[in-house]
Amino acid sequence: MYKQQAELESFKMEYANARLECNAADERANILASEVIGLEEKARRLRSNELKLERQLENSQAKISSFNLYHWCIHQLVLIVRYYMIVMNHLQCIAWEDTLLLAWETSCKPACRPASKLNQISSSILFILFICNLI
Repeated sequence: MYKQQAELESFKMEYANARLECNAADERANILASEVIGLEEKARRLRSNELKLERQLENSQAKISSFNLYHWCIHQLVLIVRYYMIVMNHLQCIAWEDTLLLAWETSCKPACRPASKLNQISSSILFILFICNLI
């Protein structure tokens, strides 16, 4: 009988140890589960921040793109103004040449008029047309 009682005591001890180990395992499982939940929440926050940063980057790139477009338009406008000034200068030269030519025609006989003056006027007109095509 002592042997059965000793076996029973041994069995109770093993059962108690197993119960303690089981409780410890449950506690570790609860700790790990709470850590997993914390890590999942952190991962969600990081993903949310990543998406916000991606949107900010897209907005910044759009601003840079519009800024570059603005500067390109300003550059084109400056070129147009330069071409306009060149055309206006040539038109003033043509008007001045026309005035001189009319004054010269009234003072000269038809036989002494050189043909090169007309060539100069037509070359000025061709240059103006060339500049207008560049715009």
